[in-house]
Amino acid sequence: MLKILSLLALLLSCTKTDVPDQLSLFGKTMGTTFSIKYYPAKETPASEELLRLVNEKLISINMEMSTYIDQSEIQKFNKQKTLDSWFKVSPGFHWVTKLAVALAEKTDGIYDPTVGPLVDLWGFGKNKTKTIPSAQEIERAKQMVGYKKIIIHDTEAMIRKTQADVRLDLSSIAKGWGVDEVGRVLEIHGIESYMVEIGGEIRAKGLKADKTQWQLGITSPDSKGFDSVQKIVLLKDAALATSGDYRNFYEIDGKRYSHVIDPRTGSPALSTIASVSVIEKSGDCTQADGLATALLAMGLEGAQKFALDNQLPVFIVYHSGEEEYSEWMTPEFSGYIKKK
Repeated sequence: MLKILSLLALLLSCTKTDVPDQLSLFGKTMGTTFSIKYYPAKETPASEELLRLVNEKLISINMEMSTYIDQSEIQKFNKQKTLDSWFKVSPGFHWVTKLAVALAEKTDGIYDPTVGPLVDLWGFGKNKTKTIPSAQEIERAKQMVGYKKIIIHDTEAMIRKTQADVRLDLSSIAKGWGVDEVGRVLEIHGIESYMVEIGGEIRAKGLKADKTQWQLGITSPDSKGFDSVQKIVLLKDAALATSGDYRNFYEIDGKRYSHVIDPRTGSPALSTIASVSVIEKSGDCTQADGLATALLAMGLEGAQKFALDNQLPVFIVYHSGEEEYSEWMTPEFSGYIKKK
C-alpha cells in the first residue's frame, strides 16, 4: 500500500568544528524517493560507491517483491497455478511473507497480504478506474482473498498457495523492509549512526555527532494540500512508520472512498482516522510499516484498543469535524515526543 503521509526529517546541523561531517544520499525507488543521512566510519566507501550499493540492494528487493515488474519473484508466484508443489523464493521474500502472514493472524485478518484483488476492484491498484463495484463483483473478489491460503515452509525459503487465483501483495511492508535492508548495508560498511527514509518510513540508528537523537517530524493533514508538522519525535535505535488516507481517496456523489480496504467487507474501511504513526522500539521498520497499515484499517476505536492492549507506541490523527482534526496517542508514544 502506498504510504501517503510523508515524514519530514528535521535534522539539526552540527555547530562544533570537531565533529564528523554528516553525509547525505538521495534517490528513487518503489515509486517514491529515499534519503539517507549518515556519519561515515574509516572503512566506509566513498558516497558514490555507497549509493551504488544501496541502489543495488533496492533493485534486488524490487525484483523480489514488486507487483509492477512482470518477472519479479512475487509475480511469478502469483501466476503459478500449481498447488501441490513448493515455490522457491529468496530468503528476504520468505521472511517478509512470513511476517505479513503473522501480522494477519495477529490482527484477525484486518491486515491481509492477499487483498490485492479488492484493491484493484476499487480502483486503487493497477486498475485506476474509479467506479463503485457491484455486490456480486465484491463477492467474487473476496473469494480470491485470504491469508490462510498462503502456506509458508517452516525451515526452507519456499511458499505455496492452496487456491490458484490467490496472489500476494507485499507493498504495504516492502518499503519498511527496504529501510531495514538499506540500514544493514550501511552497518556492514561500518556506519553506526544513520537515518534511512523511504517514502516516509524511517529507521534511526545511534546518535548524531553532537550526541543528540534524530529529530523527525510527523506531518499533519491540511485541507489546502500543504504539509505542516503535527509532532516532532526523537529517535535512537528505533523505527517509525506512518499510514494515512487523506491523499489517496476519491469521492463519488459526495461519499468518500479510501484506498484502505477492509478484507472482511470487501469495501473501503469506514474510519475517521487520517493517519497512524507507529514506533518500533527494536528498529524493525518492516514490523512498524505493517502495523501502521493494519491500525489504519481498524477504525479509531479498534486501533486504540489494539494499540493499548499491545502497549504499542502509536500516534493517531483523526477527523473530528469537517476539515478539522484531533490527535490521540498511547503512553508509550508520548515518551518519544520532543518537549517544547
